[in-house]
Amino acid sequence: MVHQFKLNGYNLVLDVDSGSVHVVDDLIYEIVTRFEDQSPEAIISQLSATWEPDEISDALAESQALVDQGLLFSRIDHSQGLPAIDSNSQVKALCLNVAHTCNLNCTYCFAAQGSYKGELALMPAATGRRAMDFLVEASGSRHNLEVDFFGGEPLLNWAMVKETVAYARSLEARYNK
Repeated sequence: MVHQFKLNGYNLVLDVDSGSVHVVDDLIYEIVTRFEDQSPEAIISQLSATWEPDEISDALAESQALVDQGLLFSRIDHSQGLPAIDSNSQVKALCLNVAHTCNLNCTYCFAAQGSYKGELALMPAATGRRAMDFLVEASGSRHNLEVDFFGGEPLLNWAMVKETVAYARSLEARYNK
């Protein structure tokens, strides 16, 4: 998944799966917007009113090189879940994306002004409970644990957040966390 946003005069492109952040010029920013949905010929045709076709072709080649290197439009198979935790590792914190949606339309938003350019979703409470179980199981001897509720707008899934916090609180005394 790729997020594009503009901040303080910079064009930023974030490839979520690779973790790559690219600062790009206006041309590549426009190319990235179209890259997955349109052919190179269509992109050249659309952008040739502003840029020279040779310049667009060069920028397309640069974009394709980033794709080939796994730094742009990378794909991780998320269906496999997280890798096993090393028995010596201790998890101290989780950040849960509880709302992959937003009811605002902020121009600075990394998530395409809240649309996420994809399927909107809310995390089920059962997933939140399982995340708390995982945190307790993987925290080892750690006493103080952290959970962040993230999203789009986490308050759009407020009932799930409250239920997950209540469930986590029910584990505190039993596991000394």
